[in-house]
Amino acid sequence: MKQYYQLLDALKNFLQNTPSTNTVHEGDIYKVDLSKETIFPLANIDVTNIEFEERFNRYTVAVVVADILDNTKENEKDENNVFHGADNLQDIYNTQLSVLNLLQSSLKRGELNNDNFQLSENFTVSATPFEQRFENLLVGWVMTLTVDVPNDDISVF
Repeated sequence: MKQYYQLLDALKNFLQNTPSTNTVHEGDIYKVDLSKETIFPLANIDVTNIEFEERFNRYTVAVVVADILDNTKENEKDENNVFHGADNLQDIYNTQLSVLNLLQSSLKRGELNNDNFQLSENFTVSATPFEQRFENLLVGWVMTLTVDVPNDDISVF
């Protein structure tokens, strides 16, 4: 059964080719060495569930995209702007949301959809923002996808 590898590789390759991603990891994000600033912006793929249907397997995948919050932004205009603030919080939310939007669009009607990876029917894609304190202050989004992959590797004996 190669589906698992194929799905992970397809998601990894897609995310690596987005301009706002430096590193892509797989698995539990708490196992990533988040103290290395050179890995950001970061995407993390975690398969959290698989359902075996008759003709396809349904994968539930959590995708985290994040970057380091920089509180040292030196721009007087921004410091006086209470709404946008003096950090890059909104910049991170904006750029990382675009990464997720590209990913879900590709699964709906783009390159990944053409490669037999499709969002499950009647599944609404949503993303949730977060601010998390690790060794760095990380900011980003978590998106959960349900992806259907044809089950053509297995034959019944």
